[in-house]
Amino acid sequence: MSLKYPLIGFLLLCSCLSSWIAAADFDMSVTPDDIRLGKRVSGSEITSEHLKNRVVLVEFWGVNCPPCLVSMPKMEQLHKELGPMGLMVVGVHAQGGPVEAIEQSVQKLGVTFPIVENAGLSKGGDFSGIPHCMLFDHQGKCLFRGSPFDVEAALRQAVANAPPMILGGRKLEKLTAFNEQLRSESAFASALRKAQGLTSSKDAQTAEEAEYVMKQLNDYGEKLFTMARDGAADDPVGAMNVMKRVATIYRGHDIGKKAADLQKEWKKDDEFQSSLKAAEQLVQLQAAYESVLAATGSKDGTVSNDTADALPAPVKRKMSTMVRAIVKTAPFSKAAERAKEIATQLKLEVES
Repeated sequence: MSLKYPLIGFLLLCSCLSSWIAAADFDMSVTPDDIRLGKRVSGSEITSEHLKNRVVLVEFWGVNCPPCLVSMPKMEQLHKELGPMGLMVVGVHAQGGPVEAIEQSVQKLGVTFPIVENAGLSKGGDFSGIPHCMLFDHQGKCLFRGSPFDVEAALRQAVANAPPMILGGRKLEKLTAFNEQLRSESAFASALRKAQGLTSSKDAQTAEEAEYVMKQLNDYGEKLFTMARDGAADDPVGAMNVMKRVATIYRGHDIGKKAADLQKEWKKDDEFQSSLKAAEQLVQLQAAYESVLAATGSKDGTVSNDTADALPAPVKRKMSTMVRAIVKTAPFSKAAERAKEIATQLKLEVES
């Protein structure tokens, strides 16, 4: 039988092979502690501590692996849907090549979960093909190894069985309703009010669990607030989005008011507003740059001198205007720094 679409045929073959491999005797004693995360490429910075008390899905993939490129958007979908419920997805790049090629592939795929390279395994290296994923429950037990196309059912069950991330791996015995309620950030404000009222309970365990819930919720809010405040200079867009999130989910509480007040300060801060505007302009410039990379067939995320010289004049003029606008808006911002890097790569005329 001949297949009309070679790529589909290839993926079907990989799927069949992966199903057979999944049935093989992989070492299921591997735990998240056996994974050395390596160097961050994109997404948030993570350490081994970020993998504790959470359901963890690790996918080993590569930019030159067609099935990997098909599976990554699905991993992103699961990350967005189940991340707020405690799922941690990590993409481990398992092929060589320049980091620019990994970054370019990640951007094209729209992947936002953490991507690392040069990771290592002290146990569990008994596979030779990619994509290969490992699923761990919130206690670190390996539940599944094999193709990422076959992991979803086990993954959803693991998330459903895990305590809410906010509880740090603990299941409440008296305040059992919180075990489900705290799976959603939208319930944090009401949960905090309810827990506060239960701290004076005559039942010692109920009072202790209520105090624990309050501490976990307050610590989480403070962590988000601090992350946004301290990251405002490097990522004003992300900082503003997180601060809005804190103000929303903690509305009616001290941390929510503190977040709302800082938002008001930022709106009056000319320097912050300039950096915010420049960062938003950079998104458009970066999209144009990615289009150039795609059109020129760049393999490593860079543009050669000859390619830059051959770019159409209208493209250069448009992108030069974008760079000038960013630098004028916030000359000393991270956005301006990145805009200048792109200008250098493409040999743009940016002097006004």
